[in-house]
Parts: sequence; structure tokens; C-alpha cells
Amino acid sequence: MAAKKVIAITGPTASGKSALAMSLCEKSGCEIVSCDSMQVYRGMDIGTAKPSAADMARVRHHMIDVADPRENFSCADYVALASKCIEDIFSRGNIPVICGGTGMYFERLVATSPPLSPPCDESVRRSLEQNDSQFNYETLRRVDPETAAKTHMNNRKRVIRALEIYICSGIPKSVWDEKTQKDPPRYELKHVSLISLDRDYLYQRIDSRVDAMIKQGLEGEVRELNLPSDLTSMQAIGYKEMKEYTNGEVTFEEAVNNIKRKSRNYAKRQLTWFRRYGDARFFDIDGGRNYENIVNFLYSLVE
Repeated sequence: MAAKKVIAITGPTASGKSALAMSLCEKSGCEIVSCDSMQVYRGMDIGTAKPSAADMARVRHHMIDVADPRENFSCADYVALASKCIEDIFSRGNIPVICGGTGMYFERLVATSPPLSPPCDESVRRSLEQNDSQFNYETLRRVDPETAAKTHMNNRKRVIRALEIYICSGIPKSVWDEKTQKDPPRYELKHVSLISLDRDYLYQRIDSRVDAMIKQGLEGEVRELNLPSDLTSMQAIGYKEMKEYTNGEVTFEEAVNNIKRKSRNYAKRQLTWFRRYGDARFFDIDGGRNYENIVNFLYSLVE
């Protein structure tokens, strides 16, 4: 059976992906599937630039508010849920528009057919979390040296996930990854990725977005959530730095500057990640002047 069409809009933070997706979907009736690792968490609204209630009333969104921020939510969890959303959209005769900048989530979602979801076991994960980081890493080096070579010992989350996969399936994560890369594409993917040749313009957008989040009440949102700093959800840019302020570790000004700096660095990594997709159509946002042309091109993909 022929693969079904999926449109993707990727690129760095604050490049205008969501606005483009909204314009396209309002014009075409398509539905948005968020590809943001932090918009999945309930209650984390301001710092993730989550779509407003008005936006979600105008265009149907998926993969927003699907997880509790106190729980672990992995890439495999995302792929499993987002895949169901996409199939649901297909069942209603609509076209999914994947929109976001979390590169690993995007890659795993569109990579293979059927989706490969290595097993998860919360009890195994909790047991591994009790171990010393070095012990877990040395274990990973024995059972999956290829994955260990690509993973820093202090990246506890990835080390534990790789061990969880091996313990539950008997298959190293590196073997799962290899199979994923060999399998055929899941969808007929029409991929538009945004870039900004004027890097200063992108950085100004990032700084303005952070300033807007501060005015909207990011500090109050972090205080109201009152979550432990070591949770995965609290590693999100904006939340981690504001938590450091509310804990008395940095000044408010330092926290805001750290959010801006880390957001700019994240944007650089996103640009590097998505540049690898040779089949993507790249558009320079051109200081915001190119959005109408991009929307028109996206709409041509629907027809």
C-alpha cells in the first residue's frame, strides 16, 4: 500500500513554524501534530510557547498536554502516541502537519514503517535509577559498546534507557537503531525546514520571545508547578533557569540572560540537525518577509 502524505514544518526555535502551520491549516483544513518534547507536558504553557486556547479552537492540534510533568516521557512514548494521532487524522481524510523542532522525536516519528518502539518497563527503569551512574555506564559498555561509545556517562537518562531496552528485549539499542535506519519511510513526507541567513534577526526573535514569556508570567508558572529540579520536564530551557532563580541560585537578571543564551545555542543545534535532511525544502525566513511565499508553497503540497 502506498505511503500516505504527511507535511512537516521544522526549524529552529522562534523561526515562525507555528504561525506557518496555523496559516496552512486554516487555509486547507489540515491538522497539526506538535513535535515539541516539552509541549507534551500539562501545565507547562508559557515557557514552551504552547498554542493558545484560541489557536486550538481554530485549528485542531495533537500531542499537546498528553503527559504529566512529574512522569518520564520518552521519545518512544512520543512516537507511539503521535503515530496514533496521525492514523486518526488519516482516518478522517485529513493531512497531518508535523510542526516542531525536537529533532530526535521528528526523526523517529517519520523514519520507519511500522514504527519501531523498543519495550519500556517502568519497574526496570526505577531499578536502574537506583544504581550509581558509573555502574550503569560500565554495564552498558559490556552489553552495548556501540551505544556506550556515543553516550556520555553523565547522561543518566540515555544510559538508563539503553539498558532498559536491552534488559526488556535482549537486543542492544544500537541494533534497534540500525534496523530503524534500514526500514522504508513510513510516510510520503513533504518536509519544509526553515533557516535564517540573517542570524541576528533570529536571535532578536528569540530574545523577544523570552521577554514576552517573562511578561506573561514564566516565574509564576514555575513557582506554581513547584516541581523538583531533577525531573526531565524541568530540564526544558526556561524552566531550568527560572527554577535556579526561585531556588536562590542566581539573580533574576542572570536567569533571563541564561534563558536567552541557551535558547540561541539550542537554535544553532537545531539548524545543524535539520540541515542533514537532503530531501527537505529549505526556506530562508528572510526577516519575516518570506512567510507568505512559504505558506503558498506549503498549500501547493496539499493540493
